[in-house]
Amino acid sequence: MLTDDGKGILVRKYRSDDLKGIREILLEYPSPTGRAWSGDMVEVFLSDALKKQPDGVFVAEISGKVVGFAAVMYRDWFNIAYLDYIQVKTESMGKGVGHKLMEECIDWAS
Repeated sequence: MLTDDGKGILVRKYRSDDLKGIREILLEYPSPTGRAWSGDMVEVFLSDALKKQPDGVFVAEISGKVVGFAAVMYRDWFNIAYLDYIQVKTESMGKGVGHKLMEECIDWAS
């Protein structure tokens, strides 16, 4: 699904050309284990998320620039969907990007 909230935040499915933008976002923060992200870790993380749930990775853009992303998963053996990861670029925090990504994840899971 492609959603634009009228504030310039566009949320859409992940495309392979989003890797660079996601890498930039992840490199702003330590990984969940506390280690610094490396380029290889970013690629492995995204590859794993896309293998597990190919349609569950969403990207947020403002003016054509990737400013956030989220990965949501579904496990049919438990019949649950859950948020695997969400992150917003520091400069875009407080603008509703995370909120729009969460809305998209909830819509996907519904």
